[in-house]
Amino acid sequence: MSWRRCGGWIAAVALAGLVESGAAVGTVAFQLQGVVRVEEYAPDGTVLRRDPKEIAKVVKALDPTVIPPLYPKAVPFLVCISNDWWYIRVQYGSNQWYEYGCDGRDTFAITYFPHVRGADIAGVSAGVTPQHMEMEAGVLWFALCSGKYFAREDRRDLAAPWGLPTMDPFAHVYELKGSFTNEEYRLPAFVWFEVVERRLQQAAQHPQLWPPKVLKEDVARLAQLKPGTTGAVYRAWDWRRVGEVQVPSRFELEIMYHRWRGDERQPPLGDNGVFLRYTGHITNVAAAVGHVGPPPVLGKLVVTDWRLQDREVGLEYVSYPITNRVWLTTNDPTVWTRFERRRFELMSLRETGIRGRTTPAGMRGVAVIAAIIAANLGIGAWLWVGRTRSRV
Repeated sequence: MSWRRCGGWIAAVALAGLVESGAAVGTVAFQLQGVVRVEEYAPDGTVLRRDPKEIAKVVKALDPTVIPPLYPKAVPFLVCISNDWWYIRVQYGSNQWYEYGCDGRDTFAITYFPHVRGADIAGVSAGVTPQHMEMEAGVLWFALCSGKYFAREDRRDLAAPWGLPTMDPFAHVYELKGSFTNEEYRLPAFVWFEVVERRLQQAAQHPQLWPPKVLKEDVARLAQLKPGTTGAVYRAWDWRRVGEVQVPSRFELEIMYHRWRGDERQPPLGDNGVFLRYTGHITNVAAAVGHVGPPPVLGKLVVTDWRLQDREVGLEYVSYPITNRVWLTTNDPTVWTRFERRRFELMSLRETGIRGRTTPAGMRGVAVIAAIIAANLGIGAWLWVGRTRSRV
């Protein structure tokens, strides 16, 4: 057990009396405001910084393997919880923000760029866990919105909340271990993500991955991972009670370097070292909840919908506009018609052999671009994919 894990475990034991003494929870409802700070580190432990102009060049080139480091940033957020429903808003300056929400069945996302004319970008996914979320939002879901999920699901099967589970096999190599609050709303207190043999062997064929997602480079990297390796450590402290629920005032997620052969960014000998650190601080807590659930639609949206899929023909999602400010269900004629039309097109292409000329690498490129544009993925998520896919 590493010193990080040891230290966190001592802290978890110290607060166990507070966290685990919670009574059974009936209705869960609270609202939190705060700031999450993000830092990236070099292998020698120094904080890396970047010029935003460098990012613009990388995005234009569409080459995630050369993404410059994240600069330190502090991101304000709002989180609202009501039982299975949740809502997250993260603010990136005055002219860009992301909103995410869940109605207990599906997860919705909107990226707002008020300074850009035209429709905003949105996405819908089946399920209550992060699939197409910016990394900050994924960490916030894990720290504050995951209580109902962990109360009823097998926590060992959760994909890494900072990863991209539909396109990144490395998001599926870990098993979550550690302590949780002993309530019906079971938030993580001190946990770590550990590579385990069972998950490692199944990662390349995980059902959440959209084929063909696993490249030779991925297979080579997966082979280098060793069971027992710690991929990330999470700890929460300064717990406070909101109604019958314990919530942390502060939390931290440290994502570790992995040692890849031929990687110039190798950490020094000893501990793997921290790659990314997310530190959250709650500044305001309220039992009264404002908006919760799917984000309100303020105008025209272009939606990418992953709820209707057909793996046999390679249909991963359908796209459609929303003009009446109402989210569409999968039973809506607009959604179903788009799905059937696109399915027919792909079946026709497959029969003519056109689809066969698309290489896995080409499909990955299309998937990456589509995910970034349509699923509201910011530079953090792209950086994670780029780092895990730099050449062996």
